[in-house]
Amino acid sequence: MTATVDPTVPATVPSTPPGGHDVAPASDGARKRLVHGLAWQGGLRWAAQVLSWAVTLVVARRLTPDEYGVASLAAAFAVSCAYVTEYGIGRAVVMQRITDRHTLSRLHGISIVVGVLLAVLLCAAAPLIAVVWREPRVTGPLIVWSSTFVFGGLLAVPAGRVQRALWYRRIALVELGRGVVQGGTVLSLALGGAGLWSLVLGYVAATAFSLVAYWRMGGLRAVVPPLREWRSLLAYPKHIIAG
Repeated sequence: MTATVDPTVPATVPSTPPGGHDVAPASDGARKRLVHGLAWQGGLRWAAQVLSWAVTLVVARRLTPDEYGVASLAAAFAVSCAYVTEYGIGRAVVMQRITDRHTLSRLHGISIVVGVLLAVLLCAAAPLIAVVWREPRVTGPLIVWSSTFVFGGLLAVPAGRVQRALWYRRIALVELGRGVVQGGTVLSLALGGAGLWSLVLGYVAATAFSLVAYWRMGGLRAVVPPLREWRSLLAYPKHIIAG
């Protein structure tokens, strides 16, 4: 999962997505766009939150406390690893104003590689984690949840580009859509008797939706750089994490 970062420098909001072009900073009307965009973001986030509360109230009657507990164990471990997936790359794109496509494409490649590696590690470690926690039912959810590490690696740079462009309305619409997808998936599966899997698959579906949405707006070609270049490229997110 990718965390939302408040950009620190205003940028032009073009009328078309940045698929092939980087966003250039500008000052005309930036304050008005910022206020209007934040209003949209706040309103739609509240709508998404209300939807989440409504779904939770319904699902709570369909799932047992035990099922919630198992899903929460898997979620706690997966979410704690999610930040490592991105390694601060998305935040670095926003806060350090990385604009050249050469650097962006290589950071994107690194982010994807890290996400895939973590997904493989979690799949391999899931049975051992289940033994340590003495909860064999957590193995399957952990393996499925590992897919979100791959999504997170694919998502980091595109989402960072969109956030840097100050497209608050579009970001808010993505977050609302994510809430609708997650709520709808959880609710339909819970009503169908899927139990704890409704929570796991709901989160995976929501993350996949965010990936598709941000990729359409800020996607770019990924390039996996030679290992000798990784140290210099990872200096960008390392600075963010250290700060």
